[in-house]
Amino acid sequence: MSRKEMIEERNVKAAELKKLTQKIEDEKRAFSEDEAQKFDVLETEIRTMDKDISRLERSASVVAKKVETAKPSLGMKDVDVSSSEARNYDLGGAMRSIIKGEKVGGLAGEVSADYAKRNGLDENSFHVPMSQLNRSAAKIMEQRTVEAGNAANGGNLIATELHEDKFIQLLRNRSALMGRVTVYDNLVGDVDIPRATSGVTVNEVGESDANTPSNPTFDTIALRPREVSSEVEITHKMLAQNNFNLERLTMDMMLADTAAKIDAMGLTDLLALSGTGNVEGGANGAVATLNHIIALESEIAESNADVSNMFYLMNARTKGKLKSTPIESGHPDRIMNIGNELNGYNTIVSNLVPSNLTKGSGTDLSAIIFGNFSDIILGTWGGMSFLANPYAKATERKTILHGHQMVDFGFRHPESFAIMKDVITA
Repeated sequence: MSRKEMIEERNVKAAELKKLTQKIEDEKRAFSEDEAQKFDVLETEIRTMDKDISRLERSASVVAKKVETAKPSLGMKDVDVSSSEARNYDLGGAMRSIIKGEKVGGLAGEVSADYAKRNGLDENSFHVPMSQLNRSAAKIMEQRTVEAGNAANGGNLIATELHEDKFIQLLRNRSALMGRVTVYDNLVGDVDIPRATSGVTVNEVGESDANTPSNPTFDTIALRPREVSSEVEITHKMLAQNNFNLERLTMDMMLADTAAKIDAMGLTDLLALSGTGNVEGGANGAVATLNHIIALESEIAESNADVSNMFYLMNARTKGKLKSTPIESGHPDRIMNIGNELNGYNTIVSNLVPSNLTKGSGTDLSAIIFGNFSDIILGTWGGMSFLANPYAKATERKTILHGHQMVDFGFRHPESFAIMKDVITA
């Protein structure tokens, strides 16, 4: 019996008890034996039901309190660096201090110490809060070893006459998710976000017809911290001889590498997500047609998940194939014409979208993802932390710089996405 049904039954019994006692009072007499027995039974039943209702109400209160503490806004306390102060936030100098085993000074050191104190973190590590990471994380790079004796691994950064203003950045995969998903930052512990899975049933009834009660149902989106980490080896000779801002460059590389990994994790989770719309090309894959594109859009619309800010996500191979594939045989127009629009929707191109999928005998297949990417939740447990290890490779005169961060992805509505995973692009 639901709480609502229990309250309704309790009220019926209370009305019956009131009617009985009112009759006794109106007739100004004592209870008969049958009336006394009926009174005792009703009173016992009402008191028992009151206790059960109270238990259900206390349970609802406890659950609500648990949900309240899981709200992302009640997580770790961030330390913001204003735009005017940001120019004095020296990540490069902080990194040099970390590698030398010195205390980080300046604004970066103050922010790190304040952040650690507020959130009970290790004050011996250097912490970059989320507010500062959000200013930095547009670069996508992989882990590198930097050393003076190897040109590719940092030797080219030892100054003879080094033009740092002409430094050539690495070609990178464009971000697929960063800046497009919903971020819940500075979480604490395991977080469960309640989600409605069914609504209330509303019926049309006649004047004397009984309505059929319904109960909305709920589940939760679970966010659990998953650690991403990177490390870079830096030789002491490199630090001693370098006039270029190697420290800032290396820190930027680690931040960008972490952002790239988080991006890839989100895409992997999305491609494996159960409940998304699925459009099949063929037993061994197929070249995407306009009908496939329309089917992706229809999958979402039929689930009532279509909104105005949806877009397509694909890799460069897929975009090129769509630009060279006619709407139909002999038609002068291509499925994707000039620009980045596909059937009226914007398209984001990132080579983080896989191009090595398989199906049947088909290999090197790509994915096309369509949907509302703001329905992806990125949870973060604080900013990124750095720690230097000068001991592991001390005999080689190298210091290892470690960086790590805790994140997880959740999805508000799997129905907000439709995916084709067997696109032939050759």
